[in-house]
Amino acid sequence: MDRHIASVVRQVVDEYLSRLEAEQHKTKLVIVLEYESVEQDGVLKAVQSLTAAYEAAVFASEAWHTQAVNQLKPISVFQLRGNRKALIEALQSAEALVVPSISYSYIAKLSMTMDDDPPLYASIAMQLQGKPVMICDDNLAFDVREASMV
Repeated sequence: MDRHIASVVRQVVDEYLSRLEAEQHKTKLVIVLEYESVEQDGVLKAVQSLTAAYEAAVFASEAWHTQAVNQLKPISVFQLRGNRKALIEALQSAEALVVPSISYSYIAKLSMTMDDDPPLYASIAMQLQGKPVMICDDNLAFDVREASMV
């Protein structure tokens, strides 16, 4: 499952960024880790492969931060909460946003353009700038299938 998640996330990002390869610089990404995942190791492996291939700023919630710092060395991982200025600066210079793990709450709030937490703020800010937002999650489909069996 870890390999599947890593390959899906990598494929989505690579497909979009392959269009930008004509430019001579390394593509800048902002990666936001906020929502928990049943496949946290798989998500971190996907993030690790993205940070190896692209110039990435990684922002992680408290739940993700310790594990992300340990697995993504030597990449700097910023605290997501209380670091709004750094997040804004990263978003302004980035070419795309990657949110590799999401929740139903994220989808619902994003559809209503609510920006009451950093991942939502980042997603809406990037959309308003006309920059792509890549949202990747394998857990939603699993949750739907599991809920329909009950």
